[in-house]
This record gives sequence, structure tokens and C-alpha cells, in this order.
Amino acid sequence: IRRDKVLQAISTERAQQTNIYHIRTEAVATNSARAEYVYDYDSLRARVDILHREEEEVQRALATMPHPVLMVDYDALVADPERQMRRILDFLGIVRPQIVTNTRVIKILGDEAAATADRFCHDHEDRTGTPVRRYFTSPLA
Repeated sequence: IRRDKVLQAISTERAQQTNIYHIRTEAVATNSARAEYVYDYDSLRARVDILHREEEEVQRALATMPHPVLMVDYDALVADPERQMRRILDFLGIVRPQIVTNTRVIKILGDEAAATADRFCHDHEDRTGTPVRRYFTSPLA
């Protein structure tokens, strides 16, 4: 799950606009840094709404599963992959004395995404008079 649906929407919108979905090499990182992202409030708002609806559908489906479910938070996984992999392996009952992750994928957005999210939240409140529903809270987490 990615709890911050605004950042998820921004990431998806940027990927679709630039056609850069993952960074695995320095060349792609350079291209990504040069790629132009055009802020579009209406598009982001529609995507945030879709992401919340999709998440609610997934959560309803997971709640009916006859087996235990482990929620893995995307941002926690990116921040500390070894710790999250330990959680996953423990949940699955797999014993591994050591976990080493070697991910080559680099997050595309950083401060730019945070600034865009702040702008979107501000624009949303200005336009609708209500705060945006930014975070999704899973009952299974």
C-alpha cells in the first residue's frame, strides 16, 4: 500500500507524462531530471479519487480473505528494505539469518514531489473549501 495517495498520483502522472517509470541507470536518472512535468490540478484530483476508490476495493477484497494478510507500506519498504523484507519473511514463516537487498531502482521524485503535493493540497482546499483526503489508512495495517 502507498498511504500517501497524493504522492502516488503525482508519481503516476509524472511517469505517464515523461514515459519514465523507473530509474536503473545514470543515463535514465539524467533524462528524468531533465524531463518536464506539467502540473494539472484536475488530472491529479481525478487520479487521487481513483486511487482512493481502488484502494477501498482492494481493502474490501482483502478483508474477505480466509488467510492472514500482511500490509507492506511502500514508503517504509523504500526507506528500509531490509527491515520490511524481514517482516515479510517472518510473516511467511521463512527463516533467513541474513537479508541483503540490492535494489537498483531509484525514486524519481524527491523535494519536487513534496512541493507539488503541497501545491495540490493548497489548490484543493482553495477550490473545494475542504482538505484533500491525502492518506489512506488500512484497517489491516
